[in-house]
Parts: sequence; structure tokens; C-alpha cells
Amino acid sequence: MSEKSAPQGTESVIEPEVISVPVGMPATENQSLPEVLRDQLIRLHRTNDPMKMFEEKAALLTKLRPQAINLTKPQDWIQMGTSMYLQATGAERLADLYGLVCDQPQIARENYQDGTYGYIVQMKVFSRVTERFGTFEGGRWSGEKFFLRTDDEDNPVPPNPIDVRKAAVTNCFVRAVSMIAGLRNLRPEDLSAAGIKSGTKVTYGKGKGGGAAQTVNADGEVCIPFGKRKGESITDIPDNSLEWYVKNAQKNLDSAEFKPGGDRHKYRAKEERFLADLKGEVHRRVEELKDPGDREGAQDG
Repeated sequence: MSEKSAPQGTESVIEPEVISVPVGMPATENQSLPEVLRDQLIRLHRTNDPMKMFEEKAALLTKLRPQAINLTKPQDWIQMGTSMYLQATGAERLADLYGLVCDQPQIARENYQDGTYGYIVQMKVFSRVTERFGTFEGGRWSGEKFFLRTDDEDNPVPPNPIDVRKAAVTNCFVRAVSMIAGLRNLRPEDLSAAGIKSGTKVTYGKGKGGGAAQTVNADGEVCIPFGKRKGESITDIPDNSLEWYVKNAQKNLDSAEFKPGGDRHKYRAKEERFLADLKGEVHRRVEELKDPGDREGAQDG
């Protein structure tokens, strides 16, 4: 692992170590994989009846999901719209059930031209129970509403980088657990069937004709507060929907109603924060399409 030099006054970026694997190397000999995973792969190669193993795995997963939900508590869930989101406390309860083995998270900071920054976290996670292995990614952006603070005179206070960094690691962990356990996109009835009667329900405030106050889900992601995508994370909606919400928010802010003296001016700050979150997501998607070298150059500039 190497540390990249950074201008004075900024945080250094810890770059993930790149492991080279010779072409043609069998997965069972790849030392970059956890030993328990290599053992499972060896067992899989020796199996005479792969269909039987598949059926056994399907039966196991069918039983695990309701059992996993049953081990959580109502406060481990947040309901937004018609979707239920697992929180960090619930993910921690399920880690032992799935026998999770987590590698050291690789954390990188990206500095943006507008003065904000984000932490991107990647972590390898393996389940001894389901034998699922993957590299999961999470992250948080310093410009999110969640990190906005003001002093006693209502002046904005810059977010603490440590808070943003810790939230990014938590985001990655919760995403990994919920994906491995198959606990994403659940509905209230899924929880009820497993014995969890309710979760914390988030309601949406709405001004006259707009100015809705957005909120965040258990992953700390800003969610859409109105329309067909209500309750969905802005990281999950398709590109065309994201573009529509950006245009709609900008249209609101450009209208006379949101300007001083307008009927909806009191909602302007909320709409500005919502637009900032949306643009942050657009920026994240654009950055993902760039080559790693292009992103590195942007950070240096």
C-alpha cells in the first residue's frame, strides 16, 4: 500500500494495493483470496453433483433470510416510502450469523473543485455460511445534508473529515451485509412475516406545491422526497430520473415563487440543499466513468 503526497493542508490519499495475479492461475492457488474461500473452491471442484450443491445452497438461503430478519430489532430498520432499510446496528447483529470475514478497508479521499470532498471505501467480504465473496464499495460526500452544521449565529460550519470518513466506512459495511444477506429492497410485509412488526417510519414534509424536505436512509444516502421515485435513494434511481429531478429543482429555484417575496421562498434553502445533493450524485457518476488516471489528475489539480 502506498501513500500519495498531497498539497500542504490536505489529507494524503491512501491508495489500495494492486495485487498482480499471473494469467491462468487457478483460483484455488490465488493467495490474495482468503484461505477459507480457497478451501471452499477446492471443495466445489471436487463435487460430483453440482446441481445437488446448488439445491442445498438455495434451500439454505431461503431459510436464512427470515431468520436473519428475525434476529434484528424494529429499531434496526427505517421505513422510507414502501421500502425498508437496514441500519448499521442491524448489520452488526447479522455479521456473526453469516460468519463474515472482512478485509481491511481501502479508503481513498477525492477532493473536488468546489471545495467539497468524498471518501470512497472498498472492502472484501466473505461469508463462511453462504460462501459468497465480493468486493463492496461505499462512500460519503462532505456536501451531503447529513453533514451540514451551523454555529450559534447560523453560519455554516465545515464538516469534520473524520465524521465523513467514518460514515463512509459504515456505509460500505452496511451495503456489504445487506447484499450478502439479500436484505435490500424489502417491504414492511417482509419484516412482518419474519416477526418484526415495524420499523422507524420516516415521513416527508412538503411545502405548498413543492419544497419537499429530503431525508436519508439507513445507508446515509439522500432519498427522493416526492414523485414516482419517492423514498428511493438518489444513488439507485436511473440516470434519466436523476436528470429530471435536477432540472425540476433548478426550475423551482429559478422561479419567482422561490425568490425573496415569493410564496415559497421559505423553502428555498431546502431546495438548494436538495439540488446540491443531486448534483453531487451526478458528479459521482461522471467520476465513475473516468479512467483512474483522469480522477487522479483532478485530485492533484
